Amino acid sequence: KGLGAIEFWSDKLADKKMIPAIISSLEDDSSEIRKTIANILDRLRYQNFSEKEKIAYLIAREDWEAVINIGKPAVESLIAHVENDDLEFRDYNLSEFRSKFPQPLGNIHDMRAVEPLIRFLRNETAFLCMIDHKCGFENGCIYAMEALSELGDKTAVDAIIECMEKVDDFEVIKVAMKALEKLADAKAINPILEYL
Repeated sequence: KGLGAIEFWSDKLADKKMIPAIISSLEDDSSEIRKTIANILDRLRYQNFSEKEKIAYLIAREDWEAVINIGKPAVESLIAHVENDDLEFRDYNLSEFRSKFPQPLGNIHDMRAVEPLIRFLRNETAFLCMIDHKCGFENGCIYAMEALSELGDKTAVDAIIECMEKVDDFEVIKVAMKALEKLADAKAINPILEYL
């Protein structure tokens, strides 16, 4: 960490053969490693990214506005993060980080995101049903429902209803009702009426 890390990586970046290995660490499974590499690249003022590397760098920095500005080329990388989950072996520390990906997907408005977001929402719903203390973990469901309502595909309705019915949380229910209202599918009428 600190100056020692910068000196170490500065030497590595000076050797052009090492650059691909260092840049590839921006897609490491650990968000901490990704952030560390991004910070080091910042302090070294490294800018010679390909488009894919730039997207990985911005995701590591959690610069969602810049990711959204890139637009459709960023969608596949965002989807890969949304789908990188295993409920049985979930790292609770990464749940908050993963919950941030639906928002840029919704803002980019690429329909490739619909099915991955539906799977993500179902996973987050199952996860909330598994734990006793939700405390902050609801954001995954909330952001996914908001993104799906932005995308406007009615195939998301069943997953949103399922989340609303299974997750006993006021904020989740409120966002689900808003999403269902925006999607305007007749099958949502009865579930909404039950909460009025």
